[in-house]
Amino acid sequence: MYSVIATGDWNPVVVVQNLGMGIPALFFILFANWTTNHNLLYSSGMALLNIFPRLKRWKSTFICGILGTGLALTGIVNHLESWLTLLSYIFSPLLGVVLAELLMVGFVMGNEKSAVAVNFSALIAVGMAVVIEIFLPSQYAASLAGLTTAALIYILLKNVFHRLSKPNKTYCCRGSR
Repeated sequence: MYSVIATGDWNPVVVVQNLGMGIPALFFILFANWTTNHNLLYSSGMALLNIFPRLKRWKSTFICGILGTGLALTGIVNHLESWLTLLSYIFSPLLGVVLAELLMVGFVMGNEKSAVAVNFSALIAVGMAVVIEIFLPSQYAASLAGLTTAALIYILLKNVFHRLSKPNKTYCCRGSR
C-alpha cells in the first residue's frame, strides 16, 4: 500500500528497479539467503554427524549440501505446503495431549503410575483429533481445533480409564456388626 501511495505502483520489485536499486537489492537477497541457509546446512551436517560419528564435520556438511541441492533440483519445494499441513495435523493434537497431561490430568489424578507401555487414551485422542482436522472446512483453524479436541478427548478418556481401573471395593458381612 505504501509503494502505491509513494510511487503509484503496487509492485515493490518494480519500484526498486525504477529507483535504480536492483543490484543492491539482489545482493541483499543473496546475503539474506546465505545467512539463513548457512545455519540450515550446518545444523543438518551436525545431525548427520550424530548419526555417523566417524565422519569429519566438513564431510558431513558437504554430503548434506549435495543432498539438499539434489533434492531442490527435483522440485521437492512444490510439496512443501502439503508437508507442513501434514505436520500441523499430527503435531497440534500431540501438543494438546501433552498440555492436557501436564496441566490438567497430572493435578487431578495425583501421583499415579504413568509408566505404561502404550497410553491408549493419548492414541485415541490424537487419532480422533487428526480425523476431525482433516474433515474440518478450510475456513476454520484446523490446528487450534485439533489441539483443543485432542486435549478435551484425552482428559475425558483419562478420567474414564482411571475410574474403570480403580478396584471395586466389596465388603463382606463377616465380622461386621
